[in-house]
Amino acid sequence: MTASARSVKQLVGTAAKIYEILSRTSCLEIMNQELVIKSPEQLGEYSAAVRIKRAIPLVPKLSFPFATIVSTRAYSMTNYSGLESAILNMKEGSEISLDRVPSDVESLLMRFEYRIEDNSYLNNLIKKEVQSEPSKGTEEGIAEYWMHAQLTDLTPLHQIKFGRLDLRDIDFDVDVAVHEDLKTAIPGDFIRNLRIIRDWIRTHDHTKKWSLGYAHLHLSKRPYTGREDEVLSDLQNLFFPHQFKRFVEVKDPFHYYQAIRGVNFYDLPFMYFPKTMRVISRTNLNLETPAAKGKLIYKRDDLRNEISTLLGILKKKRRRRTGKSVEARLPVGKIEEIEFSDISSEIRAKLRATIREKPQQEKEIQDALEDLFTALGYDFEREQVAFGYSNKIYRPDFTSDPLRAVIEVKLCKEPRDEKRIIDDINADIPAYKTRYDNLLFVVYDLGVIRKVDSFAADIEMAHERVSVLVIKH
Repeated sequence: MTASARSVKQLVGTAAKIYEILSRTSCLEIMNQELVIKSPEQLGEYSAAVRIKRAIPLVPKLSFPFATIVSTRAYSMTNYSGLESAILNMKEGSEISLDRVPSDVESLLMRFEYRIEDNSYLNNLIKKEVQSEPSKGTEEGIAEYWMHAQLTDLTPLHQIKFGRLDLRDIDFDVDVAVHEDLKTAIPGDFIRNLRIIRDWIRTHDHTKKWSLGYAHLHLSKRPYTGREDEVLSDLQNLFFPHQFKRFVEVKDPFHYYQAIRGVNFYDLPFMYFPKTMRVISRTNLNLETPAAKGKLIYKRDDLRNEISTLLGILKKKRRRRTGKSVEARLPVGKIEEIEFSDISSEIRAKLRATIREKPQQEKEIQDALEDLFTALGYDFEREQVAFGYSNKIYRPDFTSDPLRAVIEVKLCKEPRDEKRIIDDINADIPAYKTRYDNLLFVVYDLGVIRKVDSFAADIEMAHERVSVLVIKH
């Protein structure tokens, strides 16, 4: 067996076992199926659309005794409503009770998520190539890096019985060199002034202090003199992931995911700046599109101009999205808090008005919230981020890297939902806090929650920068 064949077997192993159970169940007919491999999470998602043959006696219960299964869901294909009462997720697999499926439901969509134990399949199935040294872009002031992904052996993949196979979010790392742009954009006088301040702090020699003070005074007319702390902080912020993404553009079929600091640093007094930024881009492959070519564009001039602006060499007013001025010296975390508070107020004031009929699923609230964000100009990504915490995969409803924020939607429509939602929120908080600072839980209530203040206050008092917003229908 070739390495590619072994990798394919590793990918589809659990899905193949599930398929075998479904295909030999006489009261079910498989109409369509697909397999999605979520590469970063090392998860497979097998979906099967099945028709229930009501003329044949139902098998009361289908058992899938596979420990790799993370979750199992089923939906009516008539109205896509969830059939939670028919599903039992266990530690060693799951069960679907067909006798609990309503009699008017003729077809189901079953969705199984399972772990892929070995991540070496990527190396065996996919050839990755990334340009290490940038080429000069078609425009002045930019640099370009090309990326190429290719499925190496299609034969084992074509032998799979599933109708469709997608490999999603395959990571590509590009080390973007920023060192020379830092050296060019940061004036020598600024670095010299930092060294003067550093030496003045360190020395106990009064004569040397006087000499250094005079040298500092000689540079006092520079636009950044006296603002060194602020400038250094702002320069450092440029290399946070949510800030640096402004200086790169990733072309289809690749898309930007994240930027992190490289391991080598450019040393300035009081501060270290990265020589490279590692930009992580992602792409998808499947049997119809077995290869992908993309390009990463680094906007060198934009970074240099931003540095000059922070130093006061270029003038620019700093404003929030709402257009109101923000105090320049306000710490970044406080700016995030204020903006996030504004968003919460907008949701409180406007979400209810966007929902005309009583919602039956959380998806309806999520759709309304997404429409509201679009209308208000807020940039939130919906269900685009997934990460592991304590052997569980979390996928928040809405995330914002610039605001370091998560917004999660809960629908409370039955009395039993109130306790479940509290438990869910308390379980989500420690996981989300590993990646985000600001958390907002929007609980849409259909008349169940009577003590709204205590419902929210107990959670908010226990956790800093966590808000619970109850919206009454």
